[in-house]
Amino acid sequence: MAIASKAVRYLTYLAVVVVLSVCSGAYSSTSLWAKESNSHEDLGETPYREMVRFHWKLEGFSGGLLRIFPLAPSEGTGILESRLLTGNRLDYRFRASFVDSPDEDFWIFRSIVDLESTRSLYVHDLRRFRGKKKIQEADLTNDHSLDIISGIHWLKVTPPDGNQRARVWADSKIYWIEIVANGFGPREVDGRTLPVDHYTIRGIKEPGEPFWKPTADIWIRADSERLPIEVLYQKGVAKVRLTEISEQTPEN
Repeated sequence: MAIASKAVRYLTYLAVVVVLSVCSGAYSSTSLWAKESNSHEDLGETPYREMVRFHWKLEGFSGGLLRIFPLAPSEGTGILESRLLTGNRLDYRFRASFVDSPDEDFWIFRSIVDLESTRSLYVHDLRRFRGKKKIQEADLTNDHSLDIISGIHWLKVTPPDGNQRARVWADSKIYWIEIVANGFGPREVDGRTLPVDHYTIRGIKEPGEPFWKPTADIWIRADSERLPIEVLYQKGVAKVRLTEISEQTPEN
């Protein structure tokens, strides 16, 4: 029984780590967000350039485990927002929360993107779960690399025709990844069938370089806005799927 209990705790921990490591976002209180993640630059009342709301859900073995042993929620809501900054830059903020504790357990990721090169200039990664907090920051001005958010922006504005290699920042390391262009086709999301471009992101093994173990599939609307409408992130036995919620107008 002790071994089984340890196994359940470990798998639950793995599932929670995956949830906190995925592109999803949700509303946290304004004061909390300002307190925890304004270390780089305050946007003030800068208007939104775009805003996308998501629903995320843990799938696969870990999702089933958390439904049997509800030690942590297996789904939540999300928001990805961006605003223009001075100096030809874009500020992306990506916030995550569990469905039953939106102001307590959350993940927040911020990426400052250079609009000319589409590369990351600065990242701020904050995760909190059950009273424990982890913050990672990096100045990527001279690294010519992407992160999980600027990577989506790059796919939006410069969609690749074929497979491409890139460097991506994650968990304070730089990884080599391959972006696979899977082509164009219809995709049903939130009761709608939309034309999309489908991409797969996977790690590349390079001698002496860290290897990015997860894989991610991203579906981006094939229209003038090119907003992400679905993300499937897989790491080991855990899967997290994010799907766009059709209502995107910010509340005033």
